[in-house]
Amino acid sequence: MKFIKNILSDMHHGIVKHYMLFICPVVLATIVSADCVKKINVFLKFEKNVPAENSFGDIWFCIYGGMEKYIPTQDNPFKFPVIWTTLFVICALLVLIYPTKDMLGMGSHVIVAGGSRAKWWFSKVIWNISATVIYHGMVSINIMITCLVVGIRIRPGLNMNLQNSIYELDNLNEFYMKSTIPAAIFILPVLISVAMNLFQMTLTFFMNPNYSFMISCFLMIAAAYMLNPVMIYNYAMPLRYTEIYSLGIKYQYGFVAALAIGVLSVVIGYLRFLKYDIIKKEDN
Repeated sequence: MKFIKNILSDMHHGIVKHYMLFICPVVLATIVSADCVKKINVFLKFEKNVPAENSFGDIWFCIYGGMEKYIPTQDNPFKFPVIWTTLFVICALLVLIYPTKDMLGMGSHVIVAGGSRAKWWFSKVIWNISATVIYHGMVSINIMITCLVVGIRIRPGLNMNLQNSIYELDNLNEFYMKSTIPAAIFILPVLISVAMNLFQMTLTFFMNPNYSFMISCFLMIAAAYMLNPVMIYNYAMPLRYTEIYSLGIKYQYGFVAALAIGVLSVVIGYLRFLKYDIIKKEDN
C-alpha cells in the first residue's frame, strides 16, 4: 500500500502540479502544426500535378522527423534540427526537475526516517515514464486537434512529395510511393525519449543534475550530426529510418536499444541509490 501511495503522491506532485508538462508540448505542437499546415497549403497551391492527400503523419513528421544524414561539404552547411531538438530537450528538462527536487526535499526526509529506498526509486521510475508519455501524448493530441480543425485525415499516411518539399530529401527509398507508414514509427521516438530520460535520471546519482542534462543535450546534438546506430537518438529521427532514407538505420533495432538502456538505467540507478548518501548530497 505504501508503494501505491508513493506513486499517487508522485503523480500528484510531479504531474498534476507540474503544469509545464502540459503547457510546453501544447505550445510547441501548436506553433509547429500551424506552420506545417501553412506549408501544406503552399505545397498544394504550387504542386497541382502531384498527389495532394495529406494526413496526421505529415504534420507529425514536421515535429518528429528530425533530419537526414548530414554529409559535410563546402556547399552543405549543417542545418540544425531546431524543432526536433527543442521537443526532446524540453522533455528531458521537465522530467529531471521533479525527482531532483524531491530527492533533496521531502523525499530525502522520508527515506532517512526509515522509508524504503526501493519504493522511492521505482516510484520515480514509474513517474518518469508516465511524465514522458504524457508529454509526447500532449503533442500527438494537439496534432489530432489540428487535423480535425483543418480537415486533414487522422491516419498514418505520409505524402513524401510534401516531405521532400519541406526537407529537400535525398536518397529516398522506394517507400517514396507508399501511402502509409508502419505504426511502430510513431511509437519508437517516444520509447527512445523514455529510455534516455531514465538514463538521465540515473546519471544524477553519479554527477550534478545539470551535468546529466548537459550530457542528454550533447547526445541529441551528436546524433543529429552523426548517423550511427550507436548514437541512440538517431532512432528518434524517423527521417533516418531505412523505410524512408536509403542510407539510414533499421528502426527495429531502436526498440531493442530503448529496452536495453531503459532496463539498465533502472537497475544501475537502483543499485547506486541503495548506497547513495542523501544527507551529504543535501549539505552540498
